[in-house]
Amino acid sequence: MSKTQLTVPTPDTTENPGTLTQKQPLQQWMGELPYANPLQTARLLLKSLSLLNRHPATLSGRALLMECYHTPFHQLTDSARNRTAPTPTGMQKSSIH
Repeated sequence: MSKTQLTVPTPDTTENPGTLTQKQPLQQWMGELPYANPLQTARLLLKSLSLLNRHPATLSGRALLMECYHTPFHQLTDSARNRTAPTPTGMQKSSIH
């Protein structure tokens, strides 16, 4: 069995102005994510997290920023876990006994 190997991304050479590096603006942005569209929300969160991981400056509050991602990712996984398969149009769900 092969082992999964995780790597730390190489920091960017310049700061990306789209990187949220302060807790309050990050939390506000997360509160405005389109949670009704889990796929889009996941893409936005992963992009934001990738930008933060590649941010070249040393951030004293990096751990606090990383903790901010905990809740939205849990909301996404809980949502995915609780989803049922869509019923084709015109068909009713049947229960099997």
